Amino acid sequence: MREQELQSSVRATGRGFRCNGRTPALVGRLAREAGVIAVKRPAPGSAEIGAHLAGVRDSVPDEFFRRYSGDWNAVEALLAGGDAWYSVMGGLFPETAMAIVRAVRDENAATARALDAGLPPLWSLFREFLSPRVMYICAEVRGLCRTQPPRPILPLTSSARERVVDTLRSLDLH
Repeated sequence: MREQELQSSVRATGRGFRCNGRTPALVGRLAREAGVIAVKRPAPGSAEIGAHLAGVRDSVPDEFFRRYSGDWNAVEALLAGGDAWYSVMGGLFPETAMAIVRAVRDENAATARALDAGLPPLWSLFREFLSPRVMYICAEVRGLCRTQPPRPILPLTSSARERVVDTLRSLDLH
C-alpha cells in the first residue's frame, strides 16, 4: 500500500490508530501490509455484522484475525464469527463476560443473547459517558481502587456518577 493511501485512511489517536471508514476493502489492504495480523474495530450493529464479517473474510488471508470492540454489539459479532471481543466490561466483570464467550463457543446463541439481554443499562452508560469513565466508577464501587481517569479524560459529574452507581447495583455482574 502506498504511504499516501495509508495516511489518508488512518490517523493517529491517543489510543493507537483510527481508520476512516473501516470498510472490508480497507481492512483487506491493511491485511496485506507486513506485520499486520489483525484489526480491532467497533462491532457494527447486529443488522450489519454478518455482511461486514463476510466482506472482511473475503478480503483478508485465512490467518488474519477479525476482532471486535464495542461491548454492546460484541455478542452478535462473536455469533457471526468474530475471532475475539476486546471487552471493557470484562476487565472488572470477567465471570459475566466469560459466560457470554463460553455460550458463543458452545454455539448456544440463545444463552449468549439472554446473558447480553440484561446488560443494556450498562451499554447505554458506556455509549453516553465513554466506557472507561464508567469503569473507573465501577472499580471504585467494587472497592478495587479510588482514582480518576488520566487527563485529558475528565471524571464523570456527580449526577452521572450516581446513575452509574445505581445501574451497577441493579445488575448482576461478576
